[in-house]
Amino acid sequence: MPNTDHVTIVARNVIHCADPQKLKTLPSPFKLGPLDYVAFAALPIDLVWVYESSAPSKKLVPVSRLRAIGVMLNYYPQLTGRLSIDSLNGIRTIIQLGTGILFLEALCDVPLSSFRNPNTGELDMYNLPGSGKALIAPWDPSTEGVARDPPFTAQHTRFACGSVAVGIRISHVLCAAEGALCLFQNLAQIYREMAKNEAQAVSLQNPPSIIPWMADETTGMTPEAKTAALSRPPPNFTAAHVTDTLAAEIQAAVLGATEAGANSKLTTSPAPKITGCTLRFSTAELTAIKAAATPPDNSTWVSTFEALAAHLWQSAHKARLKDALSRGLIHPPAQPISFITSINFSSRLSDTGLLLPRYFPNAIVPCAHTLPSSTLASEPLWRIAQHVHAWIRAVDTADASDLAAWIAAQENKTGIVYSVPCDEWSFCVSAWHGFPLYNGAELDEGVRPVLAGFPFAEISLIDGMGIVTQAREGVDRGVEVKFTVAEPVMRVMEEEGGEEVEYGGRWEEWGGN
Repeated sequence: MPNTDHVTIVARNVIHCADPQKLKTLPSPFKLGPLDYVAFAALPIDLVWVYESSAPSKKLVPVSRLRAIGVMLNYYPQLTGRLSIDSLNGIRTIIQLGTGILFLEALCDVPLSSFRNPNTGELDMYNLPGSGKALIAPWDPSTEGVARDPPFTAQHTRFACGSVAVGIRISHVLCAAEGALCLFQNLAQIYREMAKNEAQAVSLQNPPSIIPWMADETTGMTPEAKTAALSRPPPNFTAAHVTDTLAAEIQAAVLGATEAGANSKLTTSPAPKITGCTLRFSTAELTAIKAAATPPDNSTWVSTFEALAAHLWQSAHKARLKDALSRGLIHPPAQPISFITSINFSSRLSDTGLLLPRYFPNAIVPCAHTLPSSTLASEPLWRIAQHVHAWIRAVDTADASDLAAWIAAQENKTGIVYSVPCDEWSFCVSAWHGFPLYNGAELDEGVRPVLAGFPFAEISLIDGMGIVTQAREGVDRGVEVKFTVAEPVMRVMEEEGGEEVEYGGRWEEWGGN
């Protein structure tokens, strides 16, 4: 079995629904909803939870108890199938229901303490084996891999000290942040209940809603509904007639992008290596950023996330300009600079009755706008934050409904393109801080994770990306940001943190994959 950064895979298991009858409750094929077409088929959501043992003799999270995954699959039986994307019309479905998910067992030959920061004693995802990627199962982003491999995988890694890491990967086509974290909370709840009495049947009090919204409409809209939907095209989306040749070119570009991670920004010069870090902001630092992002006359307001997003965007852009100047660039970029984020509508659509509570599939709407480079570099933070605030607040439930209907109405969904300028100057930010990483993640009773977050896998290394998450427990109740950018730009930001990161933030163990 392969060995990666002290981690060796010792067993491969296929897990099915504990109750095979649950498969009969699903339509086959299992249709995905129109908002599930927004995500790239090749991209997974990767998450790792680390549990520290108090003594080598105390082995946490016995593998045998992770048969709880089979019980969890009773509530997510579609995950046991395989993703199918019709080559003729792009229709996405889950087929081969019951094939099973992949569960890997792994051993790490050194204790968890080996990966602690020698100066601070803290754990950081970047210091774990393979920057965390050795703690999750492999992922093949090719067309063949997406169709062949399970859309959900899990890995149990035991360290030499008895500590454990549990990592999951799930196709972004099937869910977003809220769905992935809710899935793990449900697994943890089932695990805890089974640990109390393994003979007792376990059930979730609040099961997830797994049937995608408007799934039937993706293949069966009435002519009247289709005409109405096509009359309201969403911003930044286009639908082109895709020939076989063009489809092959698009697939090659997407595959090349995912294999190279964030080096996907297509340029004529060699793309720089992408690196990442965990950037922490305390409550006091967030307060200072929000104050700087508020107009001096207090005429408008911004949320803490909007203020932080504007701050990260502007800081990264200034560092990119400084790096470019050091490499001989005389003029700033002529093209406008893209800001890209996504907005989760599951709660708001649930409030309107369109979605059921605890909705698992995707309910996100992309939001992208641009500013001139000169504006982004020279204007005060509060002006940049005003733009970010206006862009995010302008998207409402009607826009989510219009986007879903427009995607459903497309005859050939292969031709759907999110036409936002995306290059080495773009910046993406994602809000995960509203979803709990730590709460409800206990597996063994009373043992909360000491670290949870995103591994730095190549496929998710984006040149100019910030994912804002809940801060780890035991520290100031601020936020943490998984931040990735081109390595030369990271050096600028790290070396001149007092200037480029003016309002705070601490760079933790940045490096490269």
